Amino acid sequence: MPQLLVEKFIEIVETQKYYTGFGNLQEDLNNNDEYLAHKNFFMWCCLNPRAEVAHELYRFLTENSFRITKQGFFVALRNVVTLHGSPELVHFVSNTYNKVKAVWKKNPNEYTVFLENGEYKLVHNDKLFKEETRTSTICQECDGEGQFYDANIDEWYSDCDHCNGTGEVEEYEYTTTVPVNHGEKIGNLVELYLDLPNREENRFTDDWTKTFDIRVGQITSMPMEECNWSTQDCAAAGLHFTADQIHYVGCGDQSVLILINPMKVVGIGTHKGRCYEYLPIMTVPREEATKILHDGMFDTLQLDEEYAIRELESLAEKAKEGFATEAKKYEFNIPQISHREINNIVLSLNEMKSKITKRVSTIK
Repeated sequence: MPQLLVEKFIEIVETQKYYTGFGNLQEDLNNNDEYLAHKNFFMWCCLNPRAEVAHELYRFLTENSFRITKQGFFVALRNVVTLHGSPELVHFVSNTYNKVKAVWKKNPNEYTVFLENGEYKLVHNDKLFKEETRTSTICQECDGEGQFYDANIDEWYSDCDHCNGTGEVEEYEYTTTVPVNHGEKIGNLVELYLDLPNREENRFTDDWTKTFDIRVGQITSMPMEECNWSTQDCAAAGLHFTADQIHYVGCGDQSVLILINPMKVVGIGTHKGRCYEYLPIMTVPREEATKILHDGMFDTLQLDEEYAIRELESLAEKAKEGFATEAKKYEFNIPQISHREINNIVLSLNEMKSKITKRVSTIK
């Protein structure tokens, strides 16, 4: 395990010891999000077939202000080129969905998006309806009919005693629930977010080749065998990502926040890295791109449960395939790890799946 990561674990454990006191330290650590995040991160690193990545990635992330999620992935930034002229709904939905989870720590399924006066707005389900006090003279006993209807003989058969057959009574007040006019209803926030890959306005690409189909909510990838290991920041094959250097990368007109699995990183430079797969999760204004990574209120630990479920599917086979692919390309720097060890790591990572599958639905 890299020295810097060992020191981080010591820091986490010592802090937890202080709060645990004479309690069960291991039990408390198993409920410590920061501990679980770094533990899962290291497990994913162990499944990366490049020894350099497994050893150096944590140092690289720490030095460049990347954030690690609860399931062990990390959050990064990259720039893209907009292919559609008006992606306002994509910006609004992807931003609000992730902020509801990461900042408010609320359930995004409890919110609805509306369009009012040309602007999108977010409304909690509690605000969709309101109670109003109204007045009426309609008789509630006969619903204003003045008579009662006998369905058995299909005819009116008697006058209402309450209103003397008039259907009217003295004015009274009653309370009713009515919908609030928030404008045009666009849809449920979760449903809109999951549907983003299907929306025409959610279309971006890379600035270099103009060939990648990049969409918020849809995995972007390239064949692993086409990537190469290099310590260069640029001009090497792979999907590029960065953090604090995003302002100095002029490639594209839009910044996106992405999730990356450490298992899929292929190269580390000074300020930028490369992977063969990432998941764009939200668009961010260029001027706010790095600010959001440093915002303590934006809790990236909350962002990755759906992605984790997808990554854990057939994990053992994916890991073995990755090692096999790298072994064919190189005769060095392949970690000494057996299939049995891979299975043990996968088993450890799969513990998270049983915990989160009950809470989220797999993104399809």
